[in-house]
Amino acid sequence: YETIHDALAVEFGNDFADRWCPDKPSEKLCLRKAVMSLGKKTYNLDNLRKGDWAISLRERTEDNGVGVKYMPTLRVGIEDGEVKFSDQEHELVPVLQAKYEEIRRGIPSENIRAKVQEFFKRELDTVAMRAAGGVEYVRADNSELFEKYANCIAATTDTDFTVTDVVHGPNSIAALTKAVVAEAEREMQLCSDALLDDLGSRAYSNRRKAIVEQQEKLERYTSILGSSLDDAKAALEDCKVEVSAAVLASFSG
Repeated sequence: YETIHDALAVEFGNDFADRWCPDKPSEKLCLRKAVMSLGKKTYNLDNLRKGDWAISLRERTEDNGVGVKYMPTLRVGIEDGEVKFSDQEHELVPVLQAKYEEIRRGIPSENIRAKVQEFFKRELDTVAMRAAGGVEYVRADNSELFEKYANCIAATTDTDFTVTDVVHGPNSIAALTKAVVAEAEREMQLCSDALLDDLGSRAYSNRRKAIVEQQEKLERYTSILGSSLDDAKAALEDCKVEVSAAVLASFSG
């Protein structure tokens, strides 16, 4: 975490690094991975409530038909952000503590992916070119910011970015239009679902905000796509009017 954060801070400043550095793994996730590293051949590992673990030593025995007995060994959990052991003198304590700290220093790939995707959407105003994600269109006016951020992430993690220049010919314009409209349609569907499910004023207000943001995004892409977005703009406006009426009705009711 510190390596990525430092790289972002040097390039953009501390506030930016605090906001856009991938999140550390949670304490409970790190503890789980540390405990599981002991292996189930030697230990029985029971996940108790609230993320605590009971570790029991497996021993061979002829006292039962299974041939194995479990000797309660150690309980471990997280308290006030620290690892707490039931027996601080147990031989597993330094092993688990060291493994926990090692895992805590790293960042899971899913955390990196989630933060990068959020950055793309919030700061770079990208459009997903595939429904499943993985390919994003970055406008030229955001290309420098993308390059700097991507270089920091790529230099400090195993994440790779492949960049391809887009020539705005008929096929690429058609594909981008389709992607932008599909994003708007997904937002409108969420709005419709909220209205059908009668979710209340807060949900309506959130959906109205999302519709307005989508309208603003379409305006930013108009310089590239022109009148091909007109139908989507009109549909978004109709959706905004409908959800705005629902917001007013929810407060007056």
